[in-house]
Amino acid sequence: LTPCVFPMIPITVSFFLKQSEKVHHRPITMALVYCATIVVVLTLAAVALLSLFREFSTHPIMNFALGALFMFFALSLFGMYESELLHSLARFTSAREGQGGLVGTMFMALTCTIISFACVAPFLGGFGGTNVDSSITWMHRLLGGLAFSVTFASPFFLLALFPALLAKMPKSGNWLNAVKVVMGFLELAAALKFFRQGELIF
Repeated sequence: LTPCVFPMIPITVSFFLKQSEKVHHRPITMALVYCATIVVVLTLAAVALLSLFREFSTHPIMNFALGALFMFFALSLFGMYESELLHSLARFTSAREGQGGLVGTMFMALTCTIISFACVAPFLGGFGGTNVDSSITWMHRLLGGLAFSVTFASPFFLLALFPALLAKMPKSGNWLNAVKVVMGFLELAAALKFFRQGELIF
């Protein structure tokens, strides 16, 4: 429902519709490869970030740094600026989508993940705020990252299999900005949590 991700849905569906015109098209396989790529990339990113937050959460300076990071995410969601990965990385992956087949599908998924990073990163960051508890194990982080990435990828999987469902989805509009602002306040709350945690450790 974020402005970075929602517009990617019709682009993804049109990609799969174009693939369906080819001979020996395997819609289920293509949808699985597309979503599996997103799941693997986002799960690894989530586990890495959660592990990083876990290590940093014991030091007061790092708590303040994490609070500042969440402030950065919050201000980005409020529309003060856009946070995004390198354009060259997105161009690299999008240039290889034209290969078609499973390889093209994987690069399409990578492009979607890179472009969506600006809206996905704050969620991963907010997710990291739940990871400071000492009872959280590596397996918890892996399962949490997997749940996050599967949830992100599931709409793309369904729409890749049933493109007609796209017509029933709401159109992009101002309501997405309202969603973005609400998410910004959630990130602001996460920032305050880390600032408070750093203060308590001091």
